[in-house]
Parts: sequence; C-alpha cells; structure tokens
Amino acid sequence: GGVVAPGVAKAEPRPYAARVINFSPTKATKLLGVDMAPGFCRETLASLGCVIADGEPWQVTAPSFRLDLEREVDLIEEVARVYGMDRIEAVLPTVKKSLQDLDKVDPTFAFLNQVKEWGRGIGLAEVVNYSFVGTADLDRCGLPAEGRVHIFNPLSEEMNVLRTELAPGLLGSLRQNMSQDNTRIRIFEVAHTFVQDPTSDTLTRENNRLAILLHGGRFPARYPYPDGSQGYEDVKGLVEHLLMSLGVGAAAFERGGEHPYLAPEVLVWAGETTVGRVGRIREDLADAYQARGEVWYADLDLDLLMGLRHGAKFQAIPRFPVVRRDMTLVAAPGLAIGAVVDTVKAMNEPLLEDVYLVDIFTPEGTEERNLSYRFVFRHPERTLKDKEVEKINQRIGQHLVAKLPVRFS
Repeated sequence: GGVVAPGVAKAEPRPYAARVINFSPTKATKLLGVDMAPGFCRETLASLGCVIADGEPWQVTAPSFRLDLEREVDLIEEVARVYGMDRIEAVLPTVKKSLQDLDKVDPTFAFLNQVKEWGRGIGLAEVVNYSFVGTADLDRCGLPAEGRVHIFNPLSEEMNVLRTELAPGLLGSLRQNMSQDNTRIRIFEVAHTFVQDPTSDTLTRENNRLAILLHGGRFPARYPYPDGSQGYEDVKGLVEHLLMSLGVGAAAFERGGEHPYLAPEVLVWAGETTVGRVGRIREDLADAYQARGEVWYADLDLDLLMGLRHGAKFQAIPRFPVVRRDMTLVAAPGLAIGAVVDTVKAMNEPLLEDVYLVDIFTPEGTEERNLSYRFVFRHPERTLKDKEVEKINQRIGQHLVAKLPVRFS
C-alpha cells in the first residue's frame, strides 16, 4: 500500500567536507627520530588515497573513508606504520633541566607525602579508592546534587560521578572489611575531591583532602590489651596530633550544626580558620554499610592546612620546676569544656604554662557537671613560691566565675 515518492531523498547530519591536514617531512623526522625522506612520505600518503598539494608544509587531503585521519600526527603515524615500527629504535628523550633544580620537589607533592607518612606512622592503614562513585552513594550520604561532575560514559551506574567527598569511598572500604569479618578499622585516605566550578579552565575544582575512619576496638582483641571501642577521643586525638606534627599548631574544636552524614558534627579550627570536621557517622548510614558499632570520621582540607604551616620553634629546656594546682568548677549544663581553657588562656598570665581538663563528674539528680582542671605554673628564672601561685590561682578562679556560668562547690 506504500507509494514511492519522486526524486532523491538525502539524509546526513551535515554536508561532507574534505579534511585538509598540514604535513611536514621534517617534523615527521623530528618526532620519530628516524630520517623520513620526502619521497617516501609522498609515496606512502598517496598509497593511502591522500591527495598532496606541494608547499611548506604540504597540504594533504584525507580520503573520505579514512575518518581517523584528523591531525598531522595521524599522518605521521601512518608513515611510521608503513616504514615499520620495529625499525624505529627506542631512544630516551632529552630532558633539559638545570642541575640546581634536580633536588627540588613539588611542595604540594611533598606535603601530601608528609601527611601519608604521618598516617602510616601513627598506625593507620592507607586506602586508595576510585575517584568515581555512584550517584546512589552520594545520595545515601545526603550530599547535595548541585556541583556534581557526571561521567558521560561511566563504566557502570556505581561509578557514574566524581566524588565530591571522600566519605562514600571510605564507607565502602568499611563495608568490604565487614564482609571479611575485619571489625577493627583504622584507615585513612589522601585524595582529591571534585566539584563543578565555571571559573576553572576545566570547569572542575579539585581539592586535596584527608579523611580518617575509625570503627571497632581501640586495641587488638588479645592479651594484654584492655577492652574498649574507639570513640570521639580517638579521632579528636589523631587530628590534634596531625596539626601539631605539620607545624600548624594546636587544634580547637567547636560543636557544629546539622550535617548530611555526621551526628554530631564538630568543627576543627586552626587559629581563625575552619580546616575540617570530625564526628560520628549517622547510625542509619552506618547500618547501611554493615557497621557493627559506632563509626567515627574526620575530614580535613589539606590545601588549607598547607598554607597554615609555620616554621618549627625551639626553646631552652626549663631549669626550674613547675608548680601544679587543681581547680574544680561546678559548670552549668551545656558549657563547653574548652570554654574554660580558652577563657583562662585569654588572661595571658605570664607564669601560666598550661591548663587542661583532668576529670569530669556528674552527680546524680542534677545536670550540672563538676569539671576539674589542672593549672601548670613556672617561672623561667627562679622557683615559684606557694603564696604567689595561690594568688594567681585565686585571680583565675574569680575571673572564671565572672565570665562563665560556673561556681565553686
């Protein structure tokens, strides 16, 4: 019942245009390292169906059936193939570099290696995950869809987007270990994350980050190690040790707000800069990755930390002994432990060398906590007397009561 339409129907995406490619026998000789005579090059290209117009360089029109011939290097490859790849000797290229620069290392590469050496040296196992993750992994972690870099031809649906954070990869490593009944996990990864950035030449911004994941027992489950699971103190201590090791200085911690996969979230500060966060992986998310207990996680921005380093400082070994005094405060509910330390340090007492928490006690029937702090005093040129230490200690106590919701019992 069909009717043949008159005329000729032609369907093509665009009219065919012959490709004209520049070619130079001199460049072919330089690139291949073998003398390619112009006559041999002309004969070879003509045998492939190319049309050659003389000039400098030659104008070579590729045949319509050779869609793979697009650039000059494609023509040079064809000449080399006909000449014989096995006849071209392997020659190492000449590297022009000053002898004074031979011992120089890229500072970013050296810094990342320093972080990796720290992780391995402190007893963590390094993992290396793919940069590709699945959209479902990012969604499961509650990460925003905005800014994701999607892969046009992914290997699978589980690897169809570049990671915006390291958490999905480390949680995948956790699940793999759980399936092998390895329940004591202390792992870290130093790697890039990727987010869209219209201002970048590649439209993608890369960020060097460090992630740490802890799960299971604090020590191996054998004699003589005591029982106990890893917790906030462990991941916090690792972050503190790292910042001191890198020369960044002491870390400060502050309770954060809502976070996609951490509950609670604790921000990590280095001076006036937020450099990362630590916290516990949400219980439902940990269950989804077959965790058998609490999962603690740290995420740090290594690009920021690299810029915050300062040189090592040295001081003479003290010649005179320290004097220690303890102080117990009854603190109102919700008062951060670090608030007392920060308030004391802000007083800039010249003889106060250190202050730290030594004990916490919560009496039954009350929400108030008894916080015991230890103050360390030292004079650089003489031994301190008890009276002057007590005077400073009393001044500190009065200042704390005036500035914070604390009292003496």
